[in-house]
This record gives sequence, structure tokens and C-alpha cells, in this order.
Amino acid sequence: MALGFVIQRGRFCTVSLVRESLLKRPVALYGVGIIVLIHTVGVHVFAAFGLTSLAEISFQPISAVIGGLLFGVGMIMAGFCPATLWVRSGEGIITAWAGIAAFMLGVEAAKAGFLQLVYDSLREYETTDSYAYQSLGVAPWWLVGTLAAACLAWVTYELTRPKPKPFVMAPNYSGLRHWLFEARWHPALTATLIGLLILLAWPLAELSGRTSGVAFSGPSGNLLAWLTSGKPKLHWGILFVIGVMLGGGVAARGAGEFRWRIGDVNALVRAILGGLAMGLGSAIASGCVIGHCIINASLFLWQGIVAGIAIIIGATITVWLLYRTPPQMRI
Repeated sequence: MALGFVIQRGRFCTVSLVRESLLKRPVALYGVGIIVLIHTVGVHVFAAFGLTSLAEISFQPISAVIGGLLFGVGMIMAGFCPATLWVRSGEGIITAWAGIAAFMLGVEAAKAGFLQLVYDSLREYETTDSYAYQSLGVAPWWLVGTLAAACLAWVTYELTRPKPKPFVMAPNYSGLRHWLFEARWHPALTATLIGLLILLAWPLAELSGRTSGVAFSGPSGNLLAWLTSGKPKLHWGILFVIGVMLGGGVAARGAGEFRWRIGDVNALVRAILGGLAMGLGSAIASGCVIGHCIINASLFLWQGIVAGIAIIIGATITVWLLYRTPPQMRI
């Protein structure tokens, strides 16, 4: 619920970050650097002190590439990533509900449905090394330090650059209500809170026996399976995605932004098709854009690094096809 609240109030959206960056529009992309900095250092510290464990996730290069490309296409087409699908559904956006339904259907169709044969065949080939530092033959802290230093330099550069002051309307409220539901949150604050919550999810999930923290694709598919068959039982991941939706709803209610609404037919169709593509892609690649580009990549998992690159490539191609400006006709 806390993560859903922060994402809604902080206006954090990975799709917007990717799309606006590719279209060369102003966007606080450095927020990703803050999240990665907090997460990569924090998780390895937690692991060193036994507060969490890092599971060996097999590197399946074929599934990482194909699934990542499919997910990247889907998230730009839908206009949502799985996290924002759950948050926007809490705001009363019917298009997001349709996208969630398609996303869950895509995950289950690949893992346990009529596409399971394709899913299994794409994931057959595995390599021996799960982590990049295993392949390089170095201690993980060398990569942690390098990545942390790079993120810190990037974030420092962006925060110290002169920027125009945004227009701020006169507040209607004061105190905690103003800061929680009315004030415009700085992107650095939003990213810091998201990084801390993603980090906190590791030991909280560990208490329930789960060997990973934040995830959206697997739990979303599990939710659909639980709703239709009662299996698997409710677990940390399912309750987590439900909590994200509830947190987004609380934030939207408090800010006066909740209302049931639906976009035009084109937006609805794109959300359904994009959600289905994201579900299939995330199942095949074993993760979504947050799971791979932010979490697994910052843990130096090959599956996350390769799938993350594939997601960006798929998103880049789709942005070019959907949002490119046609050349002006010369007279």
C-alpha cells in the first residue's frame, strides 16, 4: 500500500520515463539512478548480514531476449507498466482494469495455458552463471561499488544543474494533508521513497519464505489462478499487488483524483493488446520492466541485464512507430 501511495502521489511511471526520454522531452530519468543506488547497495548489505538471501536465478538468454522485446512493445502500446496498471486501477481508470485483466491472462496463458509449450521451449536453454560477477570472476562488491559510484555521479550532476522553477498554485490545505495529498513531490523524493520501499520488501518477503521482494508478473498471474481455481493459496506476492492498488486508491481519494472513467476505444484496445503482450513477455522473460531494468539488473543477474536491454530495444522500436513525427511536406 505504501508503494502504491508513493507511485500515485509522486507520478512515477517507467513507461513515461522511457517514452519521454526517447522523444527527447524533459523527464527526471535520474530517479532510476537513485532507486538503483539504494537498491543495489542495500540488498547486498542485507545479504551480508543475513537479513535476506539472493537466489540463483537461471540465465535463459533466448527467453530473456524474446520476452524482453515483447514486453517492451507491450508497455509502450498499453501506456502502462504492470506497477502503474495496478496503481491507476486504484484511481478508477477502467482502461487500467482492462489492461490488468489482459496482463494476468497473458501471464497464465504462457505459464499454464495454451502457450505453455512455447513458454517451456523458449526457456529450455540455460547457462551456468546466474550473476555477472560469477562470469567475470570478481567479488560482487566490485560491481556494487562501480554501479553505486556511477549512479551517485549521475544523480549529483542532475540535481546540481540549474533548472527553471515550476509553477506552484496556492495551497488549499496546510500541514500533513498538504504535503501528502496536495504538494507536488520532487522526483528525487519520490525515487528515494520507492528505492527504500523496494529494499524493505526483501526482508518482509523473506519472513513469509519468499526469496525475492517486489514482483508484479508472477503474482498477477497467481491472482488470476487463485480467483479461478483457488490455487495457489494467497501469498505475499498476491497480497502485495492488491496492496499496490489499494495504496494508489487511497492516494487518489485523498488528492481528490479518484473517479470512475474510461478513455476512448483506441486507448482501451491498446491497453488490452499491450497488457496481453506484457503478460506473455514478462512470463517468458521471468520479470517486468521494474523487475529486470531496476531490480535484477542492479543485482547483476544476467537474466535482468539482457532482458532489460531487450525491453528498452522493444520500447524504442514501438515509440518510433507510434510517436514519430512525419516529415513536413515541402511545397
